[in-house]
Amino acid sequence: MPQPEPQPEPQIQTQTQTQIPAPDVTVITPVHNTRQYLDAWFGSILAQSIGVDRLQVVAVDDGSDDGSAAELRRLAELHPTLLTAVPLDTRRGPAHARNTALRLALGRYLFFLDSDDRIGPEALARLVAAADEHGSDLVLGRVVGVNGRWVPVGACRRTDPDVRFPDTELVWSLTPSKLFRHALVRERRLRFREELPVYSDGPFVLEAYFLARRISVLADYDYYYLVARPDAGNITYSSRLVDRLSGIAAGVEVTVRHTAPGPDRDLVNDRHLRGDLANLFRAEFLELSRAEQERLCAEARPLLAAHLTDRIRARCTEAQRLRLHCVAHGLVEELIALVGYELRHERTPGALAVTGAAWVPGPGRAPSLELRATQPLRLPGLRAAPVAHALAEPRTGSTAGPGAGHAFAGADGGESEEWGYRVRIPLTALVPLPRSPSGTPRPQGHWAVRLDTDYAGRRTAIPVPLPADPALPPLRWWHHGRPYRATPLRGADGGLVLAIAPIRVRRVLWLRAARALRALWALWLPGRGRRPGRRPGRRPGRR
Repeated sequence: MPQPEPQPEPQIQTQTQTQIPAPDVTVITPVHNTRQYLDAWFGSILAQSIGVDRLQVVAVDDGSDDGSAAELRRLAELHPTLLTAVPLDTRRGPAHARNTALRLALGRYLFFLDSDDRIGPEALARLVAAADEHGSDLVLGRVVGVNGRWVPVGACRRTDPDVRFPDTELVWSLTPSKLFRHALVRERRLRFREELPVYSDGPFVLEAYFLARRISVLADYDYYYLVARPDAGNITYSSRLVDRLSGIAAGVEVTVRHTAPGPDRDLVNDRHLRGDLANLFRAEFLELSRAEQERLCAEARPLLAAHLTDRIRARCTEAQRLRLHCVAHGLVEELIALVGYELRHERTPGALAVTGAAWVPGPGRAPSLELRATQPLRLPGLRAAPVAHALAEPRTGSTAGPGAGHAFAGADGGESEEWGYRVRIPLTALVPLPRSPSGTPRPQGHWAVRLDTDYAGRRTAIPVPLPADPALPPLRWWHHGRPYRATPLRGADGGLVLAIAPIRVRRVLWLRAARALRALWALWLPGRGRRPGRRPGRRPGRR
């Protein structure tokens, strides 16, 4: 990893001169205005079953003004062989505080613990034992969220002494709350990126993932308690969006340096782009000024142009895909409208909404089914249009043979001034025939109708609701001298299903004759065997 030019180290004043020569673990903690959390933080360290004589704690106060520096000084005086407290006059950020502590670290292993978090009593003992047993350069323990703090649980779903990286789950765990072999950090000169106001730990952890000879995961214990502060004082929550974007770009840079284009690179960048970058454009984005919105989009656009692959795009949810599409194409106005729609409706606007269906005259004397659709959110740069045809799928129970496939019918009609569409499906394309033009039997029976569209680069098949008001009536028509019937039905998903079949004359005559006989029988039956004053249904002589 390229390193910045070495700079003179600041004069570090510590409150203790007595250090343990070779502790097992150095706990590194940056501190900034967390006075109310220091008791729980330090208490969890004193309670470690590994024993405080095997620990070194280096806490760097990053210019606090709430009494944190004084409290650290008091704790260092009470525990001179355990705690080294380093005060900084001005705030330089957590990356600088951690790098300062790294210069004082003596342990075989390093563990990064934030001052508003805490660890389980057996955490360090279990982590060190696993690293010694398996020769691991990096060990992850299960993390638990406190006060509603979200934690990616996938990385520590099960214990595994040897996890391959890149790994689908590990990429979602980029906080430094892990055990690192000090030799790896020292020999590879790993440092936190001090130029990043936020996400400075992500590139550090990613670099360690790529360089580690072995990574182990422990899911058998609650190792780390990640606390959400009620004042939202966690630096990630209070950071600017443009600063978060810089941290995301730094993570992508590490990934590109360690991987070749392909599945491994996309697996890691999927987290950066689909997870982190797409989430920049939500409620906070709307609170920015227009100039800030345009700047954020402009700085994110090259990142997407270079690294948003089809593989990553395919993993996106519809909301993520549309947001990234707007950013990648410079559609700031559309992005603002899109995010506002999502916040108001708690869902992503659909490509098209089918608003009606009707029988209309088609080519020659053959009828067509006309579908009318509109775009729920009218965005000039995000236009949804039918892909030159409507799609009808044979339903289960049809007589389609193997390889019969789909039947496509040409679309007729176009776009109206209100961004509505009219798409016509000639019913002759769905008429059952012994042979289709391709030579295979054409399916007979029921057809589920879908509207096939292209929406911001993705093909989307939209179900067509069964019209209820006015209802779509059954239709009869002649085709090549034979009568046919199209009956609209409701499918299992509530969508429109067309039952298309030839009308057999003999069956029609038989049905009409049967209907006439039933009518005559109904007229004759009421007067048969009736006597005045006698109640129907009772036999004579019974009481």
